[in-house]
Amino acid sequence: MNFQIVRGLLSAVFVLGAVACSSTPPVLTINERQTLVLDASLLSAGITASKPDLTTRSEGGSACAVLRNTSSQAVAVQYRFYWYDGKGLDVLPYDEVRSVLVQAQSEVRIAGAHEGQNVQQVRLHLFL
Repeated sequence: MNFQIVRGLLSAVFVLGAVACSSTPPVLTINERQTLVLDASLLSAGITASKPDLTTRSEGGSACAVLRNTSSQAVAVQYRFYWYDGKGLDVLPYDEVRSVLVQAQSEVRIAGAHEGQNVQQVRLHLFL
């Protein structure tokens, strides 16, 4: 086998090994644009929402958001909070899907909480 090929293969193996053995584990952070997932059908129905406001404490986390209805009809909104640890991984178990009726031309505050010391990030998913 050609010496150049062997050297190239050994270099590639060394680089892959160094990456795989890195002392810092990968972190999947939830950036500010990802904390709220609002289905397009809600926008069409006149529903907007604030980003969830997260409060962490030693025994878990809690979050709240405000939903606004700009239409002339009440809209039933389904929602679920997703909780993540400091590495961006899911904190289980998943919350149940909840429902709230947002009256015409009004707003409502929704909240969720998750017990567990690992809660560091939250995402809110809203849908019809």
